[in-house]
Amino acid sequence: MPIIALYAISLGASLPQAGIIAALYSIAAIPASIIAGLLVDRIGRKRMLTLGLMWDAFVVFLYGYVSSYHQLAILRVLHAFGGSLVFPALFTMARESDCEGKTIS
Repeated sequence: MPIIALYAISLGASLPQAGIIAALYSIAAIPASIIAGLLVDRIGRKRMLTLGLMWDAFVVFLYGYVSSYHQLAILRVLHAFGGSLVFPALFTMARESDCEGKTIS
């Protein structure tokens, strides 16, 4: 999100720090998505999706209360964890709804 780097700069981050803060979401989301993908079958798709959406909503709410770029960096990682809970469950549910009534060969 281009706005994150500008937000980090407005909180006192240098340009390289702002770039790292913007990239933290992807850096954290990749390994977290692998773990979340494994958890989908254990916890259940609906529970994972609900937990992830609640987590994301809470973290997005907290973005408005950040007072330093250090806090913003932490929130970016937490936001990535929440997003990582949402997407595997969402993709699994979408695939299942697409395959209803069809045989897969």
